[in-house]
This record gives sequence, structure tokens and C-alpha cells, in this order.
Amino acid sequence: MIMAGFRIPGPTGMQPLSCPADTFIDRNLFKPGVLSEGHVRPEHYGLENGQLRVARHAGTDSFTFQISSGTLTVVSRHECRTMRATSGRPNSCMNKADVLCQMLKSTGPLPVGVYFIYPHELSAPGLIGSMYRTFRRFADWGSFRVRLHPMRNTVTYGRDNFFLHGGIYQGSAGCIDIGGGLDGDSNTRYVIEHIRNSLGNISVEVSP
Repeated sequence: MIMAGFRIPGPTGMQPLSCPADTFIDRNLFKPGVLSEGHVRPEHYGLENGQLRVARHAGTDSFTFQISSGTLTVVSRHECRTMRATSGRPNSCMNKADVLCQMLKSTGPLPVGVYFIYPHELSAPGLIGSMYRTFRRFADWGSFRVRLHPMRNTVTYGRDNFFLHGGIYQGSAGCIDIGGGLDGDSNTRYVIEHIRNSLGNISVEVSP
């Protein structure tokens, strides 16, 4: 079993964050019973609802955002990485998972449910492009943005226009903001790379 973790700056300094211990299977081993599922290799696995699952396409990533802990976890066929993330307006509903906050348009966090990213919708215009849309359009997208499409059974309380994006300031109008500033940082570059290299649509599970 492989377990990944790393340390990143947070509100109280350097904080250890780790991916779930059951995210991975040793690449030299098969999970018991997997051979009855079409000889699927371990790298075909991802994380869904906290449990291992067989991905539809080898190499398709999955993201998990937990509102209350303010963490986004990226799971790929080779590794996983957990980073700080915010959703909702600061000094109001930022990273507050109660239903009332989820219902507040342009104020509350991204509602709990499952969303999809279509990799071709990724926008990462570079530093000049990021500066233009930040200071001319007054949009704190940071170095990238990509739309989050809710699944049919995801209750959004009439809200829409959700994105995963970077930013200068913490918080959002209901998107997932992983910061990084105008030029991005190691986390935003990691997310952009995985979206670009994904072999299929990416599922994003949002939990309280």
C-alpha cells in the first residue's frame, strides 16, 4: 500500500496533509478479486466516496473537495496530492458546509454533490492573460479556471456557474479556489497538468 503526503503553508504555518491510506494499490500487486473484473491493472483505480473504484479509463483523474476541512485531493493513476482550497465568501460562508450556506447564491460554498470537468474547457492563459481578466474584468480567477458541471442528482439550490480556479485572495462566490496568485504555484500547475493530461472527463466529488 502506498501513502502519499506533503507539507504546505496554511493558516497556522506548515501543516501535514495526507491522501487517504487506501487510495493506492501497490503497482506490483492486484487487489483481491480484481482478476475477475477483466484483468484490470492497479493504475485503473481511483477514489470515489472514500472507496477504491475501477476508473472508466486508465489515467482518468478524480478530484475530491471537502468543504469543512478546506482541502482538495487530486487522485491520479500514479499518485495523489492534497492541497488547501476555499469555497464561499470570506467572513460569511467560506468553507462552511451547513445547508443554509450552500443555498446562498454568490455567497455560500459549492453545494455537496458530484460534478464533472471537461478537460477541453480548461482556460490557463498565462501571466498576461491572467492579469488582463483580473484587472480589466475584475475576476479573481488566478492562473486558470475550468467549469464544474453538476450531475443530474446533485442539488444546487438553483445556483450555477461553478468553477475550479486559482486566485489571489481566499474565498469565492461558490467555486473551488486553490489560490496560487496570477502566475500560479506548484499546486495550480499540478492541477492544470492533470486536467490537460486526463484521458477522459474528471469527476469532482464535494463532501461536507
